[in-house]
Amino acid sequence: MIRWFGLTLFLSISVIPLNGQETQEEVEAEVIEAVYHLQQLLRASVFFSWDDFIPTAAEIVNEALEKYPESVRLHEQLQDLTMRMLADPRLYIDKKPIQDSLVSHYEALYEENPNNASYTYLFGRVLDDTTKKLELAEIAIKKDKKSYWGYILKGDALIDLKRYDEAEVTFEKAIIIDSTRSDAYEGLVSVYFCTQRNEESVKNAIKVCELAPHQYLSQYAHYFAQKAGENIEDKNLLVELEQAYFLKQVTQKSNELYTIYKAARDVYQAYREIDQIDSVRLYLNYMEAYASPLGFGEMVDLNRAVLEASLGNNDKALGLLGKVAEAGYPYYGAVTDFPEFDILKDDPRMKELLERMKDNAREDFLAELTSKPAPDFTLTTIDGEEVRLSDLQGKVVILDFWGIGCGPCYQIMPVLERFFNDHKDELFIYGIESWNNPADKIKETLDQFGWTYPNLVGSDDVNKAYGITGVPHMFVIDPEGNVRYEHRGFAPGEGFAQQMYDQLEWLLDDLK
Repeated sequence: MIRWFGLTLFLSISVIPLNGQETQEEVEAEVIEAVYHLQQLLRASVFFSWDDFIPTAAEIVNEALEKYPESVRLHEQLQDLTMRMLADPRLYIDKKPIQDSLVSHYEALYEENPNNASYTYLFGRVLDDTTKKLELAEIAIKKDKKSYWGYILKGDALIDLKRYDEAEVTFEKAIIIDSTRSDAYEGLVSVYFCTQRNEESVKNAIKVCELAPHQYLSQYAHYFAQKAGENIEDKNLLVELEQAYFLKQVTQKSNELYTIYKAARDVYQAYREIDQIDSVRLYLNYMEAYASPLGFGEMVDLNRAVLEASLGNNDKALGLLGKVAEAGYPYYGAVTDFPEFDILKDDPRMKELLERMKDNAREDFLAELTSKPAPDFTLTTIDGEEVRLSDLQGKVVILDFWGIGCGPCYQIMPVLERFFNDHKDELFIYGIESWNNPADKIKETLDQFGWTYPNLVGSDDVNKAYGITGVPHMFVIDPEGNVRYEHRGFAPGEGFAQQMYDQLEWLLDDLK
């Protein structure tokens, strides 16, 4: 029997075989690695959902906790699984019982072990009450002046209270107690980021990358250090940051080549910022080494073309872009979004290459169309009129599930507005606000941005029927009522927006 808050699961399969010889640190590292890979699978596969991820990851963590019940790292993993789910507004379940179960479990551990600073920290970590969290931290420190986890809990609470000077001192005390752990350095990343001490934020993030037992545990610090790095003069610090993050991933024994490729790309971009061209070329070679086995070496050639165009080597850039087009690269919109290629936009050779990429895109796009019945529904417009999907048969229908406050949603909606105005007599377009906002708030948002195509008030039942776990999520339905195309997310850039518009035109022509 394994425990996940809100569910009791009976599973018989061991996901990580434990032979009894591993140290606690080795088991923790294996568990963190396994959960990380499950998260990658969750992002990449339509066949692996939240319903698969949560119990599988919980089984892995609980099996290890049976052997090391006082491991803070393992308990943090179990807590984070639950808190991540509780924080996700796109999951349509009753979350309060799960929240209550999480808090009750760690409160019981704390009360059963009142002198254990680790359990005090773990109980405080799941509380929303920052004052109570700070009280627990002071209790832990009072019982043990060298309580590393007591100081970590106190520092986190002080950040929540925006008492940054006190938080800085607290994390520094934790480092004096144990300088081999990454947690206190990660706390300082937050302190310095919030107080705009950007160089200090980056320096501490480098320490996190060096000390964290897995690169998964350094992602938070790395992300905020990148943001802080946008505002520092010493760009060499950014190179050092990206190198540390890159090396952390390279040394992970089971890390995916693609993850390492992306890390090498970040180092390449950091060197480009400081115009160290020899180092840029070196990391392009690293990128090629990791990308080629995965079959997307054209991405490296594209980056090489960007570099050559930035140096004014137009013929070299065009030659590389020719290789990219020959390899079947379809993302012509992404190519046009590179400002380095602006100098080539009037060159006939560039126009011909973009047309070849556009041909690649159209061929790939139409070849990937599917066909499955679209779930029927009846919803109301923001003006109160009922719309039933099955009544719309005979024309192409575009459904765009979105949410108020969703940045990528706001990027795709201008494309739909333009497409609606150009083709309103040929098809139906409906936005569906899927985050349970009322009609008047939806109308206010649409009016604010000047979007005029029809919008429906969503429902949990329709979200579930269409498998909506994130937005934006768009469906194109043919005149017979079958889903022929599905698209999740949206990337910034005028070129990407134009390619999305083109894809919709190809679909309309094909399905009419």
